[in-house]
Amino acid sequence: MKKSVNLLLTTGLLGALTACSSVNVSSVPNWVNKPQSNCQNSEFCASGSGSSERVADADARSSIAKIFETKVNSTFSSTLSQEDDIVKSSMKDALKESVQATLNTVEIVERFKADGQYYSFAVLDKDKSAKIVREQIDDTDEKMEQLLTDNSASSASKVKRLYEQRFSLNQQYIVLTGSSISSKISYEQVFKNAKAKIGKTNIFVKLIGSTNKKAEASVKNVMREQGYTFVKSQAEGRVLTVEVNKTQLPFSIKGMVKYQYVISLHILNSNGSTNDVLDETYDGAGINEAQAFDEALRDFEVDFKNKIEELDF
Repeated sequence: MKKSVNLLLTTGLLGALTACSSVNVSSVPNWVNKPQSNCQNSEFCASGSGSSERVADADARSSIAKIFETKVNSTFSSTLSQEDDIVKSSMKDALKESVQATLNTVEIVERFKADGQYYSFAVLDKDKSAKIVREQIDDTDEKMEQLLTDNSASSASKVKRLYEQRFSLNQQYIVLTGSSISSKISYEQVFKNAKAKIGKTNIFVKLIGSTNKKAEASVKNVMREQGYTFVKSQAEGRVLTVEVNKTQLPFSIKGMVKYQYVISLHILNSNGSTNDVLDETYDGAGINEAQAFDEALRDFEVDFKNKIEELDF
């Protein structure tokens, strides 16, 4: 895949230079059309072009990103095929975030200008990036070990998230160095830890007012992924209240409607007091109110997944 990407880059840049008859081809740096000619084994390299220096830099960085992401995704897919019974799909989201952080280390090391066209040469230093990723993995391992000694449900959720981050970081390390960093903590340990600390917590989801039952299903889906179990009566477990208030908004697209939803989640304590979990506003649009609510719920679930780590019944 990298060869294909580089071939496209070379063809495009060569064509651009050929079109500029006043350019002395012998004065054009090799990296403009053949980025690998200036690339060390310890680097990923790519060229970019554009109507300004800024555009050319961005194009070169984007090309590096395509090369690196293709390699990491290939390693990730291979690992998933071997361990698809234990690897969670949410790891894919963690992979995207961690890859972007590594791509921030890409540097523009050379530039060239000819007939108003700008060219940039971008490099990702494998050794430098691997060192940063290794430090992140070591830091993540330390945090997981500490959290495993904590008996709270929130700590179990945090361990799961950190394990996903650690998994994605390791995929990058494999691409950068050719080797993996073994984890002292297995997914089985993470799963058992979550089941022991979260699974024992029985939750009763209570809808307030005329709240749509889709909201209840959405809340349960997110919590179930974390290992929470649910009961049918308030007397059997801890109470999480869910309230949704909606307001129709003006919308200029014919045949479509738009709504604003305020979704509030609270933990109801035995003494009658409440602890705030989430109180946010979400917009949704669709051909009807049901479709608009579905769109709002998708954004809500993203927020709730981030907030759920702080839940501690």
